[in-house]
Amino acid sequence: MCLKDCINHDTVLFLLSIADQFNAKMLRKSALDFVTANPDVTDSDVFCELPEDLQSEVEYELSNCPRCPNMDDMEDMISHVSLAGREVRPSDSSSLEGVPLTRDSAQLEACVDQMREFVGETIPREELVRFSLAADYDANRALNHFFASKQV
Repeated sequence: MCLKDCINHDTVLFLLSIADQFNAKMLRKSALDFVTANPDVTDSDVFCELPEDLQSEVEYELSNCPRCPNMDDMEDMISHVSLAGREVRPSDSSSLEGVPLTRDSAQLEACVDQMREFVGETIPREELVRFSLAADYDANRALNHFFASKQV
């Protein structure tokens, strides 16, 4: 039995780290393939403990994997976001003040604030809100999608 046969949700990030440390290319590829097929493993505390370069590589792989939504799909999802029964489209308004608050508004505000730290004050709040909603209030995912959309 080899290590790549031991890859599962609980072990993949540990094995990826080991593969990185010992330059085990096949184990590394198998671990990255598992992560791209199961992106939820990056929500664990173990992911945060990986070296930054390995985290970046995983995030890059996730953003480019064919099983993940591409930017066109992401933009389509963002443009059809519905808040509290009211559809919000880019043409609706330049402000979301009329949208009723949801129980997730605290998560939304926290995500927007975290994004604001990286992108500055020049980006409209509404754009940050759309990316935050599309990323389920995950600031890292929202920022990845934001920056990826700016590269196109």
